[in-house]
Amino acid sequence: MKHETQKPEAGPQNPHKVVRSIHAPSDAALFDRMTYGGECVLRCPVCDEECTHVQAVYTLIGGDESGGLYLGSNIVARRTDYRRDALAVRVQGESCGHRWDLVFQQHKGQTFLRIDILEPIQADEPNLAAPMERQY
Repeated sequence: MKHETQKPEAGPQNPHKVVRSIHAPSDAALFDRMTYGGECVLRCPVCDEECTHVQAVYTLIGGDESGGLYLGSNIVARRTDYRRDALAVRVQGESCGHRWDLVFQQHKGQTFLRIDILEPIQADEPNLAAPMERQY
């Protein structure tokens, strides 16, 4: 599994680019287990905020072995430079406004997890908010 990936081009469904990928993230980078009595709480990988919201699930289309969208996912948000498709869960911090994708990438019979941190939302982008006030 390659660890350095090119930043996928943004597509029409996802005009936001990946600015950094965290391959093989540690448990501490993903979860807070202290706040709610040991419950596994997803945290922001940029600033460690504990209040996060899942926004979407979508398919990343691979280079040469794509079987189409995963059942239940949205329209393709972007392509991946891997051969195989991946499933991505879009998350945003409630008050920090950071956005990232949890990416489940299949490679040679194994499923790897990485975090793709997205570029910040620009204030002039319609229907997007940082933080979450326009999402609900």
